[in-house]
Amino acid sequence: MTIRDLTGNITKINTRAITIVDWDRKEIVMPNKAFITEQLVNWSLSDSITRIVLTIPATIDADSDLVIKLLQQASDECEYVLNDHPKTSYRI
Repeated sequence: MTIRDLTGNITKINTRAITIVDWDRKEIVMPNKAFITEQLVNWSLSDSITRIVLTIPATIDADSDLVIKLLQQASDECEYVLNDHPKTSYRI
């Protein structure tokens, strides 16, 4: 879930606050009021498959075709990437 600029997993729900563990394994205690008054994104409410956007830094003289080929190869070898994913778009 994401709320404000915080993304992580809810690990505890108490009467006054919720504990969230972020990707750096930090525990953040957030008051329940935030879940009522702020926008909340639940990434897996009805579908556990999500999409991510990666920014890959490369030098100005890098061969962009080679970079794309290597990234595609890495994603093809990753068990967590779907084989039937929609068309990938690239911005160079």
